Amino acid sequence: MHRAIRGRLCPKLCGGELTLFREVLGARVTVERIEHIPSGDRRCTFRIIVESV
Repeated sequence: MHRAIRGRLCPKLCGGELTLFREVLGARVTVERIEHIPSGDRRCTFRIIVESV
């Protein structure tokens, strides 16, 4: 299913996506949602910041 359609029909999938990114990338990475289709944005966009060592 196309991402924009999926985001409008299933907001929980978008929330699950954020959780998945955080879990997979680990504690040394910050994941923030920048844009969110169910909130009226054109797309779901994430910012991923890796902690410096």
